[in-house]
Amino acid sequence: MKSNSQHRRYLVELAARKTVLDAANAIRRVNTCHTGLLLMQMNRDDIHICINGADFYLALSDVNRHPNSLLGHPSKRAPYFNPTTGSYFFPRNQDIFPAIHHYYRYPKTILKRPPFITMQRFVEEIEFFQLSPQSVIDFFAYEGIRLVEEEQPEKPFQRYIYLVLEHPRYNLLSRAIMYCSLFCTGCFILNIILESLPSLLNFSCNTALSDVDPNAASNNATSNYTDVFANSTSHGTFDTVTCPNELAFFVIETLCTSWFLFELLARFLVSPSKRKFLKTPMNWIDLIIISPYIFTVIQFISIPSESDNYGRLYGFFRSMRLLRLVSIMKFQRYFGRIQMIFAILRATWIELVMLCYFMVINSVIFGTIMYVVELNPENPGDCNSIPRAMYWAFITMLTIGYGDIIPATAGGKLVAAGVAILGIVFWTLVS
Repeated sequence: MKSNSQHRRYLVELAARKTVLDAANAIRRVNTCHTGLLLMQMNRDDIHICINGADFYLALSDVNRHPNSLLGHPSKRAPYFNPTTGSYFFPRNQDIFPAIHHYYRYPKTILKRPPFITMQRFVEEIEFFQLSPQSVIDFFAYEGIRLVEEEQPEKPFQRYIYLVLEHPRYNLLSRAIMYCSLFCTGCFILNIILESLPSLLNFSCNTALSDVDPNAASNNATSNYTDVFANSTSHGTFDTVTCPNELAFFVIETLCTSWFLFELLARFLVSPSKRKFLKTPMNWIDLIIISPYIFTVIQFISIPSESDNYGRLYGFFRSMRLLRLVSIMKFQRYFGRIQMIFAILRATWIELVMLCYFMVINSVIFGTIMYVVELNPENPGDCNSIPRAMYWAFITMLTIGYGDIIPATAGGKLVAAGVAILGIVFWTLVS
């Protein structure tokens, strides 16, 4: 009974002590705020900066040494002023601003990135506070990054067009061109996808999209080509009434290809180094995207023939049109994240090659073992050859398992279990 009363008294004293401490902390915070405001009123040469709740103070003489920066220019920092607290509030990173605060206070110092902050995030903060370009150059030099000056055309107008076309975020015009290119690329890819739907096509139209069987064309050329051009107004054209979808696909492809050609030629003409332009892989990708349109036009205006070569040429043209799918690579130019993925692949290509090498080696070993275990002259089974068993081992290690090849013997099932476990362990270690 006595222990219970003592425990209750202890809890009451603990609650009272906690209340007193909370009140003291609140009074201390209020006094700190009032003290800060009084100090700011007494000393007008200091500015109070609040970074997501963290308080920093800078002298006006320090920020005036950087008049073009965000904090050094009065009109630039004015929108962030909070009259209630008398401070400038910035919703930025609290862990990065101490480095910027140190840069303002001590002249001729180099910005130093905290080790737990990524390079991209730190550069974004530098750009937000609009520090001088020289500070950025010194920072990159301190990080061991060498900046190479970009070669630009000498003539002002040519230089302006070059910057607009090569730098999507240079100004409003460059952004408009970027969005137009993205729109054309998206329409171009969507056009490729939709034109493969049989429900949207009329196979009697004379277009590169019509799916005439070349073998049937060579066997019965006269009747087949008579049916093909039954609705055509003339050779090389098609009726807009009976072939509206084909006409729409052709017009969309023509407009998008024209834009791609205009963009490629403009970038080539204003390029300061034509040789460097021709060595860039993305420019060759643009050329590959444009070239299938030539085959479309040739097939569109071609006159049918009874020769077997016409059917082969028809299949060749349709195969070349598949090169248009490379247009999906054009998104790489406008999205930094995609460029980062390709940079990672280039940096780790040795590891990827080694990964493929071990996959091939394992498929050869376990494919051979499976072939020997499953070998039965009377009943060959699914693994009747080493290449077929290698294919089974490969898809099993990839944890796909289509089910088209199934081991029949007990030894084969034991090997299959081991290969499946090995695949899971292998991909777990890689990831």
